[in-house]
Amino acid sequence: MDSKIKSAPLIALAFLLLVFLLPVSAAPDVTCTVPGTHATIQLAVNDAACDQIDIGNGLFVENVTINRKVIIKGQGTALTTVDGNSAATVFTVQANGDVLFRGLTITKGSALPFGGGINNQGGKVILNGVAVLK
Repeated sequence: MDSKIKSAPLIALAFLLLVFLLPVSAAPDVTCTVPGTHATIQLAVNDAACDQIDIGNGLFVENVTINRKVIIKGQGTALTTVDGNSAATVFTVQANGDVLFRGLTITKGSALPFGGGINNQGGKVILNGVAVLK
């Protein structure tokens, strides 16, 4: 009986260590949609909760500035086009940006003074299945 009483605090200590030292799982990734949860790509980029932005089929006329880590995913180069309307750069990725572009066409960006399709200002940019056109 004496050994059972002495081992109880050790069992309690082991349980507490397991509870407090096990890694806490991060919050699940949040996928936002345009159109859907957000009316524009820029509004979805501005929403820090959006880890991934799924852009639907169609033509989206926007000039977007990105200053954080995010995935921008279209439905394929033949289905999703982001058009800069020859007004400015289509996507500007600022120095603290970290962007994976996937499955879309980027077109009609103004190249003055810098990149027309994507102006990378020192961030990290990865293109996967992306067409950048004049």
